[in-house]
Amino acid sequence: MVIESASDYKASCEILYGNEVQYSLVNDVPDKEITTGRKTIEVGKDPNVIFTNQKLSCDVTVTKYIDMTYGILRKSEYKNIGFDFEIQLTGFGSANKKYSEVYVEYTKEDTVGAERRSLASLLGLYGVEAEQIVDDTRFTITLYHGEFFKIKSVPYGADCYVTEKPSTSFIADYIVKANEGAVLQTEARANRGVNRALSLNAPEHIDISDTDIEFIFTNKYEFQPYTLPESGRSDLRYQIIALYAGMILCASVYLFSRRRKA
Repeated sequence: MVIESASDYKASCEILYGNEVQYSLVNDVPDKEITTGRKTIEVGKDPNVIFTNQKLSCDVTVTKYIDMTYGILRKSEYKNIGFDFEIQLTGFGSANKKYSEVYVEYTKEDTVGAERRSLASLLGLYGVEAEQIVDDTRFTITLYHGEFFKIKSVPYGADCYVTEKPSTSFIADYIVKANEGAVLQTEARANRGVNRALSLNAPEHIDISDTDIEFIFTNKYEFQPYTLPESGRSDLRYQIIALYAGMILCASVYLFSRRRKA
């Protein structure tokens, strides 16, 4: 007897003698153990046991990076800047997924492994509430440079919508990566100014062609002129310095010309 434990995949198994199928079984849903049961091997025959796993869901990942090309902040200080993401999930009901059965993996930069939490834990749901079917839910996660979170096994037919909230002094953009053959509703986008929220151009609908989708958000630092707190005017220090330098230059030229005449 051979047993395969439950997984995120829909499992099936066959026992073959040559090309002849002696036994077969297909699970109706994923996350379910499958077994050949107890079988007697016929004399003079070598059975071939084949297990097949079909993925019926998609992992959705959101990754965050900082681009400090035009800034002076050292990379070691990136960890002090957090970016908030709001995630909206809909359409889980058809898969009968409970809050306690949907998992999010959160990975920090320069760490080994990932923190794995259920959606119920993330939302603070316990008892009866944790066992309810996921319907239309929202949650917020904060990411720092080099970090990502992954929503595991988003079922086919579900939708995922991601919004990065505004961040001062940064211009946000994102690109999309996916498995070969994936059919995407989303495409790359970029903001044109700082302190603006950035949402996917459309909810990403998970279908049978999707197995892995990643949204990579990058925030580029944009230098902002200093504003005097009382007047609300832009910083004029550089203009004042240039003015004084010009005055000194003119005075030097004037004195030099006077001396030559004398």
